[in-house]
Amino acid sequence: MRWFFPIQFGTPSQTLNISIDTKSNLFWVVSELCMIPNGNACNNRTTNFFNTSLSNTSSIKNQEFTTEYINRSKFEGVLANDTIIINNQSFEQITFGLPKNIKIGNNTIPDTITGQIGLMPYQSYILDNFADKIVGIALSMNSNDKADIGYGGSIIIGGINTAYIKGNDENNIVYHPLPQFTKAMVNVTNIYINNKPINLSGSIWFSNKFQSIRLDDNSANIIANGLPGGSYSNGAAIVDCDVSPVFDLSFEIANRKWRLPSNVIPKDAIDGTNKCESIITGSANNGIAPRNNIDYGPVEIGVQFPIGITSDHICLTITDQEGTSQAFSLDSNLDSDGFYYLGHDYHAYEGSEYNIDFYSGPPINKSSCSGYHLIKTPPLMGNVATNPWKISLDDYSVGMKVKVPSGTKCMDLMVHYIDQSITQTVSFNIDELDDEGYYHIENLVAYEGSLYGFYATDNSTTTPIRGPGAPGCTEVILDIIEQISADFTNNPWAINF
Repeated sequence: MRWFFPIQFGTPSQTLNISIDTKSNLFWVVSELCMIPNGNACNNRTTNFFNTSLSNTSSIKNQEFTTEYINRSKFEGVLANDTIIINNQSFEQITFGLPKNIKIGNNTIPDTITGQIGLMPYQSYILDNFADKIVGIALSMNSNDKADIGYGGSIIIGGINTAYIKGNDENNIVYHPLPQFTKAMVNVTNIYINNKPINLSGSIWFSNKFQSIRLDDNSANIIANGLPGGSYSNGAAIVDCDVSPVFDLSFEIANRKWRLPSNVIPKDAIDGTNKCESIITGSANNGIAPRNNIDYGPVEIGVQFPIGITSDHICLTITDQEGTSQAFSLDSNLDSDGFYYLGHDYHAYEGSEYNIDFYSGPPINKSSCSGYHLIKTPPLMGNVATNPWKISLDDYSVGMKVKVPSGTKCMDLMVHYIDQSITQTVSFNIDELDDEGYYHIENLVAYEGSLYGFYATDNSTTTPIRGPGAPGCTEVILDIIEQISADFTNNPWAINF
């Protein structure tokens, strides 16, 4: 789970979605300096980076820095100064880092990541300016939320947005004081095993990644002996490797219980036994110690079937960041929500990225598909906090809303898929607009790599705009938008004639 915030860099400004880290103290952004031939900390990319050469206010210092990223790589770079804009407020000559080279490890910065802002140095500002106000964290594990929170959540400082609250009802807010907001520290008031309280409490903090839950020896011993096949000795807990999915280990925070996924309780297998090391460890000084890095995964993968595709066969290939591909046929075995599960032979791993491509024909072999190339996803970072990792339609598409010309009665939408010899035209009767004058397209979404054309007509004649006998809208054409790419920065994508 990550939080992102749009920040504009340079003059003229370049907008990037920067991830928020609640426990680091460094502000950095991907630039051309981390790409070959300047550096190797990231793959070469044409978008999702700050191009310093296009900013006339950018200055790069000789001062260097080193930091560790979430995928366990360390990289080094240089510091720079430039103007940034946050929430329409301009800050001149702000210092931030520009990664260049990998120092430790082999993992580059994922293509989906454009930078990171550590909130630690801004803690005093937040507490001084918002001490008597609300700092709201709206968490979401459902990318279909009507509030468009997105997969992960939103941070709100200084107020409440009821769109993020269940039923738009403030009574559903979970209030909890944060002793230090930027460390995301909370109080655990109890721990439950299969809904039975064991009367342990303490403080706990969260970071972007987790590997273990560290407690004092007494607490670890109590919990370990309550786990399936559990025991505790010399700071380590041992459990059965096969923990039932219904086993419930929960932490009580703000009078709500938060369940730890049962599949992450066992970790590495112990040779020659049916036992595993556990995520629960001991030797903390007292109570529940500060913890970092619960190492989730690997997990299975489910992919939601794309909508709006007309083909007798759909095949997908999934490619990991090492370039290894595997092909799957989506002709059958979808669940009630339209998800196809890749099965036990293919898993997602923590810190790895995946690209998915959809084709119109069946698999040729284990690694490729036949037919036309229809759809591709952006690079997707494996979400191994849940099993299976479910890649929903919202993870690789956006909805569409169109502000049509006055007098429009009908609109044709022509889709050019990645293989542009494959097109699809859908007609819409423009019968209802929202308060801003947009028509919201239903049952069709936009995908990366495809092109979209829009044809607005008044439907005043009987002559189809696509020729005699063709279905769809009729003349007279009021306006045309020819073959444009979708804008994925907002959902739905807003198209304006």
